[in-house]
Amino acid sequence: MSKDNKDYETIERLKKENEALWNELQEIKNSKGYKVLDKVYRSKLYQGTQNRMQTSKKRKEESKKRRELMKTYKKYESKFHMSAKEIYEDVKKCEELYGASFEDYELLRFYELPDEKRKTYVTEKYWRDLIAKVNDMKYDHYFIRKIEFYEKFKKFMGNRDCISTKDLTKEEFLKFAKGKEKIVYKPAALARGIGVHIVHLKNRDLDQVYQEIMKEQEGILDEYIEQHPYMKKLSPAVNTVRVTTLFYHNKLHIISATLRMALESQEVDNFDTGGVAVALNQKTGKAKPVAITRDSYCCKVHPKSHIKIANIQIPYWKEILKLIQECTQVVPEIRYVGWDVAITKDGPILVEGNSWGSWHIYQLTEGLETKEGLKNKFESILNDK
Repeated sequence: MSKDNKDYETIERLKKENEALWNELQEIKNSKGYKVLDKVYRSKLYQGTQNRMQTSKKRKEESKKRRELMKTYKKYESKFHMSAKEIYEDVKKCEELYGASFEDYELLRFYELPDEKRKTYVTEKYWRDLIAKVNDMKYDHYFIRKIEFYEKFKKFMGNRDCISTKDLTKEEFLKFAKGKEKIVYKPAALARGIGVHIVHLKNRDLDQVYQEIMKEQEGILDEYIEQHPYMKKLSPAVNTVRVTTLFYHNKLHIISATLRMALESQEVDNFDTGGVAVALNQKTGKAKPVAITRDSYCCKVHPKSHIKIANIQIPYWKEILKLIQECTQVVPEIRYVGWDVAITKDGPILVEGNSWGSWHIYQLTEGLETKEGLKNKFESILNDK
C-alpha cells in the first residue's frame, strides 16, 4: 500500500465503528482519490476529537456538580426523610416539571407534597417569567436603586429623611443626624433585609459614627419609624405589612397581604432573616389563626410577645389599601410589586417597594391549610381579557 494510504488501518476500524461515515469516505475515495480522502478524514478525525473532548469535559463537570449536590443533599436526609440520591432525583424532577429551584423545594416543602399540589405553586422560573412579562425593565431602576425610590415615592413615606452614603460628607451626615436618636442603615446592593441594622446615635460621638458608617458598603440612611403603639406590642422592631399587587389590564389585583413580625432580638422584621409571618384577610386586615417562620415553624401565639395570632387586627386597614392603590399609579410600568407598609399612630406610611418581591412568603402563609400555591390566581389574572 502506498504512503498516501497510511491511514488505511484506522479507516478499516472506522468501517466497523461508524458505517455512515465510512460510506461517506468511500465515496470521496472513489471520486477524488486517497489524497483528498486523507485530508477529509483528518479534518473529521480532528472535529470528532474536539467533540469527544467537549463531551468528556461536560460529563466531568456534570459528575462534579452531582457529587457536590449529593454532598449537600446528604445534610437534608433527616429533614426530608429521603436518601441523598432520592432527593437528587426528586429535586431534578421538580426543576424539569415545575421550574422549581432547590430553595423552592425546601421552603415550599415540595418533599412533602404530591405532584398535583406541587404544580399549583409559583416557582422561581415561573416568577422570573412573570416579571419579564409584566414589568418593563426600563423603569425598574426606581425600585432597584433605593435612593431613587425614596425620591419618587417620598409623599407616601411620611416625608421622612433619607440620604445616600455614596460620597457622603461628614457635614452632610451631621446635618442628617441632628436631633435623631437612631437611624436605619440599608445596603444598596442587598435584599431580604440582609445587612439592614439600626444605628444608635444617642450619647454617641457622631464623628465616630460617621467613620463607622463610611466603612460599610454603599447604602442609604433612613429615618427610624416610630410605629403605632398596637404594632409595637407585637414586637419592638418595626413590624410591616407586605401587600403584593399585580396591576394588569388596567386593574389592580391584590395577590396577598402578609404581616411580618420580628422576634424580640431582631432589629428588622424580614421573613428571610428569622421573622414570623401571617396571612391577612385582604378586606379587613384581620390575621389568620396561624403564623409561620421561614423554617416552617407554625405558631398560634407570637413566640416572644405571646399575643394570640388570631386576635391581631391591623390598624388603618382601609387607609393601607388606599395608599397601595395610589402607589401602584406612580410607576405603572412596573406592574408586579411587593409593597412594605409600616403603621404609625397617624396612619400608614410606605417603607419600600420590591419589583422582585419574593414568591415564597405569600404562598407559605396563604397555603398553610390547603397546601396549595397561588399559580392559578396569577394565571386567572393574566388570562382575563
